[in-house]
Amino acid sequence: DYLDKIKQKLGSMQSEVIVAIENVKD
Repeated sequence: DYLDKIKQKLGSMQSEVIVAIENVKD
């Protein structure tokens, strides 16, 4: 449903941010 879609979107955004932070550390 609608909330699940939002949660999935937030989850993928969060993982992208984590990857970006890891890249900055290097």
